Amino acid sequence: MRWQTTIAAMTAAALLAACGEIPVGGPGRAADGPADCRETAFARPVALPAELARLTVEDRKTVFVNTVLPAIRAANGEVMCERATLQAALRSGNDAAARAVLAGFAERYGSDDPAVLLWRVAPVPTGLALAQAAMESGWGTSRFAREGNALFGMQNRGGAGLKARDSDATVFAYDDLHASARHYARTLNTHPAYREFRLRRAASRGEAADSCALAQTLTRYSARGEAYGRELCALIRANDFDEADL
Repeated sequence: MRWQTTIAAMTAAALLAACGEIPVGGPGRAADGPADCRETAFARPVALPAELARLTVEDRKTVFVNTVLPAIRAANGEVMCERATLQAALRSGNDAAARAVLAGFAERYGSDDPAVLLWRVAPVPTGLALAQAAMESGWGTSRFAREGNALFGMQNRGGAGLKARDSDATVFAYDDLHASARHYARTLNTHPAYREFRLRRAASRGEAADSCALAQTLTRYSARGEAYGRELCALIRANDFDEADL
């Protein structure tokens, strides 16, 4: 597919940004995380193009992926930077500076256990994130995506956001696509419902990402349960989304 030609360049940019080797400008910052990891966003898209719904299916997919992929890469770049910060603190011993860094991670990621933190402070496979963004937003055409930059359909129970027209559900709204991708990554990395996702991801560390296998762990992401994982896997394979993890 045409969008695949941009993946190598985006991957290189993500890794450079995570290491602080390229300047990153534009409005918006991460709400939390180490200060030197909050500016790792690159090519940050603010919103999806308004004309998506009027495009042909193939063109819509291409535009959607080329718009959303940088937001996912940016969010993962921040997590990779945080992971490097965490690992440095764990290596440095029990000095005051390291304890302060680890206390910050414990607050943000919900654990003071170093092993648990290493399971949690890790990027989400890009192929999986692309598939969920496509499925949850209708390839960027849903009202939640258009009006609230909500790529992943995450609900804010009893809180602010966009109200569904046919139910009592409220979906989180975001200032930009990067904020949506960041919240999605933090949710998969911390919510108790996705513990199996984190354990399986940790078990496969060092091997090629298998977004389909990880999709099977997200049975609590949707009321469709196991069928949701199978649908995600079919979407990943049909669109070669695992190529985005190379």
